[in-house]
Amino acid sequence: MLGREVVEGQQLLRIIGDLRDGLGPLDPVGLRERRDDELAEREASWRERALNTEDTLKATQDEVLNQRTQIAELLGQIRDLQTEWTEDDIVRITTENATLKKRVRELEQENRRVTDRPAAARDNVRFADLEAQVIEGGQLSPRETP
Repeated sequence: MLGREVVEGQQLLRIIGDLRDGLGPLDPVGLRERRDDELAEREASWRERALNTEDTLKATQDEVLNQRTQIAELLGQIRDLQTEWTEDDIVRITTENATLKKRVRELEQENRRVTDRPAAARDNVRFADLEAQVIEGGQLSPRETP
């Protein structure tokens, strides 16, 4: 029976050795350092999350302020549109609108005249150059050939 106990003891020592090889040496100081490192990493992660949350909160507060300002402006415009218009106001605005439309048409015509004059002048100069070349030498330069 003693032999059997020795064999079982040797098996237990082998199992303990295998476990020790798989887990590494059982070092309470090393375990404490690893735990402290993990805690430091978690704390850094939470600190970063807190900073990100603060940034997000500030951006959200700015956006809310901007939206409140825009809402106030739009409510003011609605209030302005809901005011009663007198007959004189309606006539005045209609007259101003017609006057502005007429002025736009006049400016468009003037713009067309102003842009058409230089184009016509360029065409006249090109034609005069071509006439002069035909009269002088009877040949056209390569860049002016149609």
